[in-house]
Amino acid sequence: SARVTENLLDADYRESGLKTELRLAAWWGSICGTSFLKTYWDKTALDVSGVKGKVCTEQIDPFHVYIPDLLMTDIEKEPYVIHATIMNCETAKNRWGKDFTPNVASAVGILEDQFLNLIGIQQSKKDQVLNLEFWIKPGMFKLFPNGAILTVCGDQVVQCKEGMPYDHGQFPFAKVTDIDTGKFYGERVL
Repeated sequence: SARVTENLLDADYRESGLKTELRLAAWWGSICGTSFLKTYWDKTALDVSGVKGKVCTEQIDPFHVYIPDLLMTDIEKEPYVIHATIMNCETAKNRWGKDFTPNVASAVGILEDQFLNLIGIQQSKKDQVLNLEFWIKPGMFKLFPNGAILTVCGDQVVQCKEGMPYDHGQFPFAKVTDIDTGKFYGERVL
């Protein structure tokens, strides 16, 4: 049974693309000092054996994860984590069942828009919307004593689930640091 389990895990590792995600996390870590891996359950994805539902892992660059305390080294000690993504308005409508007004100018994204606005250049808004996923730890806010997941897409709250979805009560993010600095963000080799 150990060999069968090992073979299933090896097959899942190859099929899931985890190797690619780990390489990207290492790459962003060496360039920026820090990157993230987000692990979550996707009930619609097929696992190696063809059964619906599997654990998925994706790499997130350091420009799309926001935390409130930059001096805290451990992400699990943060009161909340924000994961910012950009979605096509049609994809957002299919996912959330609502219409959205485009508010992001380019697929490159959040930082580019903020920089261009800072220097006074306005881009025409394309068919994309900013999606902010707030992961709130239990006991951090009176409004959500058991924690919560809030999602704001464009200017609409599209999800508000009280409690943490996982029994372990941790964020679905793992911080990958190249060189520790005693602060949240690490130092880079390059």
